[in-house]
Amino acid sequence: MILHLHDYQPISFTASMYPEDGAPSALTDAKKTFKYEVLEHKSYAKALASTALTPLNLLARKWAAQADKIICVSRRQAEIIARNMPEARDKIINVYNPLPPLTAEKTKYRKPSFTYTGGKSYIKGYKIALSAASKTAKKKVDAKFIFVGTWNGQKHSTSKIEFRSRMPYQKIIELYSKSTSIIIPSIWEEPLPYTVLEAMAVGTIPIASNIGGIPEIVKETFAEKMLFKPKDADSLADRVEEAACLSREDLADIGSKLRTAVYGKFGENVVTPEIIKAFKDSQL
Repeated sequence: MILHLHDYQPISFTASMYPEDGAPSALTDAKKTFKYEVLEHKSYAKALASTALTPLNLLARKWAAQADKIICVSRRQAEIIARNMPEARDKIINVYNPLPPLTAEKTKYRKPSFTYTGGKSYIKGYKIALSAASKTAKKKVDAKFIFVGTWNGQKHSTSKIEFRSRMPYQKIIELYSKSTSIIIPSIWEEPLPYTVLEAMAVGTIPIASNIGGIPEIVKETFAEKMLFKPKDADSLADRVEEAACLSREDLADIGSKLRTAVYGKFGENVVTPEIIKAFKDSQL
């Protein structure tokens, strides 16, 4: 049996991990679960119910340890799983997720535009993105922010910050392609966020937190220079200002190199053989 992990379910009831997390225990997982439900879903009822159920996650760990091989989608995820689940260390391998072919738009918005598509999610860094947008606007940087998500109640857009409702996947990809940058201010150890991969695939600069599997995706590209410290809105605002100053020629050149880099490492023709090899090595 091969277990293909895309989160941290075997070691966390919420399937999420954070840089500050210490050794797992029933008490720490319960505390983390309560905090997660309150901040992410704004529900104390759900927080209490989920906290009471956290001991059940020990079963997920027990079942996961019985796998012949455990595939993690980034080296960072593999490191965290192995550290917190040492009984399965020898079974863990890293195989990236494949990136399907995506088409890049030929032109970008005339005005430097920065897109965030995480909605009001706490762990995806909504408040950090909004704070950075406000800081950038106060600096009078010529830039526009586009926030996409499900908004409870009317969100009033301004000339600097525009709120849009959720849209079909293809429209999201078009928006990515036309934007100067995609903002990914995650605060959790995202294993391999597709938003970063998709941004690079359509020739757009991801401005992302230096966390989880993100540094692996952007390594040795221009996007690596745009990483910022998690939860640091000032640092994010500085990166936005840098990107807003790039010329259209610079953006085209950087975008072309980002596409080449991401498909060279995550393209289907590169990753699929690795997945097949994992099965063959397990004699399945």
